[in-house]
Amino acid sequence: MLPMIIALLRIVFVFLWIPFGLFLGIIFLAWVNPFYPHVLVIEQWWLRQLVRILGFKIQVEGQTIQQDHIAMINHITWMDPLILSSQKVRSYLVKAEVQSWPVIGELVKMMGCLFIQRGKGQVYERLEQISQIIHNGHSVGVFPEATTSDGSHVIPFASPLFRVVSEKQCPLQLVGIYYPNPNGSGVHPAIPFIGEQSFVENLVNIAKASNKTVIIRYFDFTPEPGETAETLAHRAYSVINDWVANFNEPQ
Repeated sequence: MLPMIIALLRIVFVFLWIPFGLFLGIIFLAWVNPFYPHVLVIEQWWLRQLVRILGFKIQVEGQTIQQDHIAMINHITWMDPLILSSQKVRSYLVKAEVQSWPVIGELVKMMGCLFIQRGKGQVYERLEQISQIIHNGHSVGVFPEATTSDGSHVIPFASPLFRVVSEKQCPLQLVGIYYPNPNGSGVHPAIPFIGEQSFVENLVNIAKASNKTVIIRYFDFTPEPGETAETLAHRAYSVINDWVANFNEPQ
């Protein structure tokens, strides 16, 4: 009975906290410029409270590079960018469908995210925008799998996204994120946002789940001189996939 009460309270708080975030964005002019310094401070505070409301414990391994950068990250759930930005604020390249999500779509816009529609040839246009954001003094996060995985493996990375490193000379931070199963190997069963599952269904699963730890790993990963986007993508994929594979070994 108690776990259900806790889950219900979490869901209620989330549905109150998200509109509150939109309200903060409006009054502090995030809709004018999401990169105002005071907006970034408020955004990080709001995200940290959201992570606490949902009961996540964060474990960080390694150190992020100091320069503003593009972060290439594996993708498991809609919570990934929110948890990552609670530690270091970044804009994100997200799927265009998120724009139509009630309240959340507007909130994501106020976080300075860029939207991309699959199969519409927008990658190269977005690379220019990402490069501009980074050179203006802000970091950007990208999920080169282009979708969420079930946590058992990493989907091969889309190489065009790595052209912002190989051609635009933007610093690269490789980031791994994982939600270990507290009862054995593999990913926490409540976390992956996959298949036909709706946002609300996944939120309920997360709210009901206990012992939720998220591990964020900052890799020491350096592009080689003259390395192509294709080679860079494959090498980055191999590093994160090998790291994820360790969680899926029998306990």
